[in-house]
Amino acid sequence: LRKRASPLLLPVAVLIAELHAGVPLTVVHWGTDQGLAPGPLICVLQTRDGYLWLGGEEGLMRFDGVKSTEFSTRNTPQLRAKMISALHEDEQGGLWIGTAGGGLTYRSRNGDWQRYGPEGGLENERVSAIAQDSAGRLWVGTDGGGIFINGGNGEFYAFAQNDKLPTQHIEALCADENGTIWIGSGGKLCRVRHGNFDEGFAPSGEIPPSTFVLLRRADGVLWVGGREGLSC
Repeated sequence: LRKRASPLLLPVAVLIAELHAGVPLTVVHWGTDQGLAPGPLICVLQTRDGYLWLGGEEGLMRFDGVKSTEFSTRNTPQLRAKMISALHEDEQGGLWIGTAGGGLTYRSRNGDWQRYGPEGGLENERVSAIAQDSAGRLWVGTDGGGIFINGGNGEFYAFAQNDKLPTQHIEALCADENGTIWIGSGGKLCRVRHGNFDEGFAPSGEIPPSTFVLLRRADGVLWVGGREGLSC
């Protein structure tokens, strides 16, 4: 999988979110002594129930601030790959989990698990990014297969304009309330707006060809993070 966590990239994303929320920063280190799995983290998400979900090379962890619960291929059959590459919470409080080679797994708010792969239309199982648009459709970026969309019926279909993407390797996805989907791919920032695809947006100068972190603030400002800097 091309999408890997830079040593600086993940902390930058967390820092932006905390600063925007006006939360005083207190740095506390958690590691294997607190039950976290060894190895680099790739994605972090705090769900509305307060849990912190951590995805990494060794699986998925749920952290409550004191202890960690691990979900992996060993104890969760619906997770078909060890590496967790993307996380997203939907409007119903369910957790979408992207894996590097095992497709997409959904954990409902009630704790039920379901896996999605080629049999459900998700032809590329190397998931790299997840977003949900204002119409409730789930957009899934992959590493080598472009983008797939789920309209809510459980079936995925390929994005009709995949051939217009800079590459079929999707580094990041971000949605806004106006229905726009922002896409990081091949060092370029693209968008899908009202069904129209546009390529080559740059919030501030040239965007380097590196992994993106996309974060949209409540006031509409889009932050674009890469290995070589941060733009807005």
